[in-house]
Amino acid sequence: QQKINMEKALELSYRLSVRERYFIEADHLRRSEKTMDMAIEKYEKLLALYPDDSSANNNLAIAYWSIGEKQKAIEHNEINRKNDDLSLIGYGNLASDYREVGSYDKAREVIEEALQRYPDSAVPHQNLALHYRMEGKYDLALAEINKAFALEPAKGTQVYRLNFLRRAQIYFYSDNFVAAAEDFRGLQKQKEPQAIYVGSRGLVNLNILQGKFKETKDILRPYIDFAKKYGVYWPISEIYLKFTYIDLKTNDLQEALKDCDNAQKYALKAETPNRLRLALHLNGLAYLQMNSIEESLRIAEELRVSILESHNPQRMHYYHHLRGMIDLKQKNFPKAIESFEKALGMESSDPRNRRADYIESLAKAYAASGDIARAQAEFEKITSTVVDRLSYGDVYARSFYELGKIYEQKGWKGKAIEQYEKFLDLWKDADPGFPEVAEARLRLTKLKEIP
Repeated sequence: QQKINMEKALELSYRLSVRERYFIEADHLRRSEKTMDMAIEKYEKLLALYPDDSSANNNLAIAYWSIGEKQKAIEHNEINRKNDDLSLIGYGNLASDYREVGSYDKAREVIEEALQRYPDSAVPHQNLALHYRMEGKYDLALAEINKAFALEPAKGTQVYRLNFLRRAQIYFYSDNFVAAAEDFRGLQKQKEPQAIYVGSRGLVNLNILQGKFKETKDILRPYIDFAKKYGVYWPISEIYLKFTYIDLKTNDLQEALKDCDNAQKYALKAETPNRLRLALHLNGLAYLQMNSIEESLRIAEELRVSILESHNPQRMHYYHHLRGMIDLKQKNFPKAIESFEKALGMESSDPRNRRADYIESLAKAYAASGDIARAQAEFEKITSTVVDRLSYGDVYARSFYELGKIYEQKGWKGKAIEQYEKFLDLWKDADPGFPEVAEARLRLTKLKEIP
């Protein structure tokens, strides 16, 4: 319906003022990444005439963010902030932008201003809870989310549901899995489909962190038919992406290719090209796991071309990571390390929120090259409190096992024991058959026997 309304507005735009016509045309162009550069040009023309237009500054900030131009996004949100035109959502976006460029103090300043401007809203408290969680300050994060619950007690609202999600994520990161599961199930019990889906994804991520892959797909599978019924395809693509991730971790490679194909199919239906790139990235990894280097190289090139078309050079991290994995497979360690470092630099300029799986790849490349000190440093980043591990919980858990081996090699008995015990505690209910679990138990037993 939104698309129909936009097309109707474009048809009638000749009757409008220049200001309104520019805005409608820019908004229409912003809906496709292929025309994002044209949308930005339209917004810039509008703002050249009306520099304080709050809607144009807001939408231009979003457009710049989508192509990885975080500083320019900040500039246009700051114009609205200076003019006292920054919305609640705008404050959250600006704080997020500042964190993305590593300016955590600035992000905190923006959130505190939102708290003063909107004292009766739960949203700034949600944003501050997220901010504290990303800094690893879990007690402070919980205190803020409790304030948000107090300000938004009405069940069923979008803000109330987000309170549940924020609190579940805090529990997840602080290894309070029982409380996290309770809140994710609380979301599943909501009537709103998005809440049910988010709660289900949370439970899936919790299972993955604990090494429980078997039957985990069943948590999300019912949502596929539900989404098909309403003709909403983007969550179906996301679900198949998660299925592919699980397939790769369980070495079910033929199933990975099928799930990846479905992820691509529904990404095309939903017109979400970045999910298509996510699928290509996983597809390349699946072929690599099957020892089909030639096919992985073909997909890497397809991925590169697709990213060039996106107007967002930051997305080249998918390509560099896949190329790094290919180089690692071919034992070209210096080139692999170079590619992984490029991927990490492009994926996020904030080192506190980088993908755990990318860091793991770099750590493994260092270990394979014989640079144990750097491998150790990278694995320690994964087990820290601030690296993104929500979608890569198994990587987080396995890093304790990898560190246990490194510490054991260095003769650090006590620290090695601590790492093995942490890994085994996280994977105490893991699916049978993972060699790391048996190996960790054996190594732990031997270490404890040494006087």
